[in-house]
Amino acid sequence: SRIVIKPGQDAPDFAVKDVYGNEVSIARLKGQKILLSFMRNAVCPVCNFHIHQMLAKADSLKQQNVAVVMVYQ
Repeated sequence: SRIVIKPGQDAPDFAVKDVYGNEVSIARLKGQKILLSFMRNAVCPVCNFHIHQMLAKADSLKQQNVAVVMVYQ
């Protein structure tokens, strides 16, 4: 089934493990804005460029209470 989320609507809770084995879940990020980004393979030059852009903005996003979740294929 497909889930469609509209602006202003709460995302359904889910939990996954990151590359380090730590759990990432929507419930743990409650109260923060979440920037959810779907990326192709990390060796993709366009995705690699976007990763470096996000890393450069990491401190600013954190100050704005924005959690960044990047999902790779």
